[in-house]
Amino acid sequence: MNVSFLNPAFLYALPLFMIPVLLHLFSIKKAKDLKFPEVKFIKLAVKKTLTRIRLWQFLLLLLRVLMIIVLVMIFARPVARLKNNSAGSREDPQGLCLILDNSYSMGAVYKNKSSFEKGKEACQKLLNSLRACDSVSFALMAEDISKKTEGFTPDLLETGKQIKNAALSFNTTSIAAGLNFGYSALKELPGDNKQIVIVSDLALHGFNSGLKNLKDYNRKVKVIFVDTGEAAQNIALGQISASASELDDNVKIAFTVENSSESKYLKIPVSLVMNGVRSAYGFIDSFPGRKNAKNLYFNTKGRDAGGYVELEVTDALLADNTAYVTAAGAGKSRVLLVDGDVKISQFQNETFFLKLALNPDPRFPGEVIPSVCVPAELEYKELSDYRAVFLCNVEKLSAVVSGRLKAYLSAGGNIVFFPGDRVDAEAYSGLDPEIFPAFINGFEDGAFSLDPENTGVNHPVFKPAFFAGLAGTVFSRHFNLAPKKGCFAVASFAKDGYPLMLEKKGAGGSQGKVVLFSFPADREWSDFPLRSCYLPFMQELAKYLCENIKKENTGSIFVGETFKKTFPPGDYPGKLELLVTGGGTAGYTLKDNVFLFKETKLPGIYTLKYLNKKGEHITESFAVNLNVPAGESDLKKQGLAGIKKALPENTGVFLIKDHNNVDREVTVLLRGRELTFPLMIVLLTLLTLEGVLALLRYLL
Repeated sequence: MNVSFLNPAFLYALPLFMIPVLLHLFSIKKAKDLKFPEVKFIKLAVKKTLTRIRLWQFLLLLLRVLMIIVLVMIFARPVARLKNNSAGSREDPQGLCLILDNSYSMGAVYKNKSSFEKGKEACQKLLNSLRACDSVSFALMAEDISKKTEGFTPDLLETGKQIKNAALSFNTTSIAAGLNFGYSALKELPGDNKQIVIVSDLALHGFNSGLKNLKDYNRKVKVIFVDTGEAAQNIALGQISASASELDDNVKIAFTVENSSESKYLKIPVSLVMNGVRSAYGFIDSFPGRKNAKNLYFNTKGRDAGGYVELEVTDALLADNTAYVTAAGAGKSRVLLVDGDVKISQFQNETFFLKLALNPDPRFPGEVIPSVCVPAELEYKELSDYRAVFLCNVEKLSAVVSGRLKAYLSAGGNIVFFPGDRVDAEAYSGLDPEIFPAFINGFEDGAFSLDPENTGVNHPVFKPAFFAGLAGTVFSRHFNLAPKKGCFAVASFAKDGYPLMLEKKGAGGSQGKVVLFSFPADREWSDFPLRSCYLPFMQELAKYLCENIKKENTGSIFVGETFKKTFPPGDYPGKLELLVTGGGTAGYTLKDNVFLFKETKLPGIYTLKYLNKKGEHITESFAVNLNVPAGESDLKKQGLAGIKKALPENTGVFLIKDHNNVDREVTVLLRGRELTFPLMIVLLTLLTLEGVLALLRYLL
């Protein structure tokens, strides 16, 4: 500890302590010799009395000397400072960069008060300890810095208002960001009395990286940490994702629970709320230091859904007990039926029975919605809107249509051929094998039926429930199909062994499927459409072709991250609106067909609405969540030794654990502790002792 004096000139008065000594010396009188009879016992009594009197006089002399020394020291106003405190004069103006941690871990509650509330109180107390000559800069610290004052200001009243209005964020902590801001801000401030004060919960995650290479680092700047946190027990919802099948309304919500405490939590109730309705409920066990996974399921009923998973548990942090998620509804799969032989009577159309089988009651649309067109429309129709294209007795395919169908297959679309009496066998045989993977070698007449022994009973389309009906179907004619490379027979006829159904799957699953039947979809060549198995067979075929569609929610973005959406070329949206969580709209950037939204400050569901190039109203939602995987929910604390180790060597680091007395602690750190009052107590004590000793001397 170093001691300095505010009024060092008074130290020249220290020689005044000699006054009592001189007075004592001059008051001593030389003893006179008197003739007196020799009395032995009188001599002994006088000797003892003189010894006691001299002892009292010495003690009084010592007390009076000390009183003068203490009195001089009081006028000199000594100040005690820590040994590693390199501050300048106590009276010099001081520049203070005050940084309050407002990351979401500061919301941890301990004894009915959050760390953030304690931090605001500590900042106000610290502000009250500053003088009129001091200047302060105030900012909030999370992943980045939010400046609340322009540079350094002596206006402590306005700074106090900024502290009072400070709000907790949902970002993670970065001590490096706070220190970089502090050093950069203090760089332009004149003088040597510069300090950075960081008020934080000092959780370990804030000291992860970037502390050894600080921008504008200055070893002369003192760094003071004020601890307002507690090592409380906490668990949190971690990663979350949703996956839904295009034809299955059941959606799986997968999530993890991270336990950063030392306690075990058993049978924690967990709820799934989607579109404002509690859709699922369950329990999960959470063990110390582990991540535990859980799945909940709900039915979208064909609609897109947005909601959250919530842990019903009492722990230090409430914010991380909720995680938001969006799930694409199963919706409806659209298929295109191309009628190559349109008749006046709808009943006689090639696609009549097929359309009826796929959607028996138009009033209540099923999982598959069929649309009918003529072959000429294939040259311009948007095939990507359909999961499968059924070509029913289409005479032949032009080069343009063939090219479009090939591109459609490459993009994952599916094609089904039901040839009839109008097809050009030679033209189809000469098509690209990717589109039509078989040769048509004429046709056979007679009475044919399905061969049960040469039918892929494990194929998804051939269900045991209607297999008997298929086996009893009578075919009067069929084409002789010869599969090309990569194409295989799924079912065959019993009489001649020719394929009844062929299939070619895309390489690696990236390409769509091609399915070929050797008969038309109507009842011209068979009684298949009249049998009860026709409807379930066609519906299973449609499901099989569409089942590869999965809408995956890859999770969510984290608070503070930028949401990005790229629109296809030429699909630049018209009217676009972004609805933020909690209501209201927000600004965004839209350039070169790229939509950017950076203001993801709050966790929740965000909704993007726009018109596409077809004039359709499109609504998309995305979830924004806390960055729990970054470790922000782990409330384990960093100590002074760890802080010093994390920062560059020779950094003046101080830690204040008592945030209730931060004003006094910081004052001592910044300006030292003035010893005037303790010295006054010492002076009063010496005066009292001197008076008591003087009285006792005369009484005794």
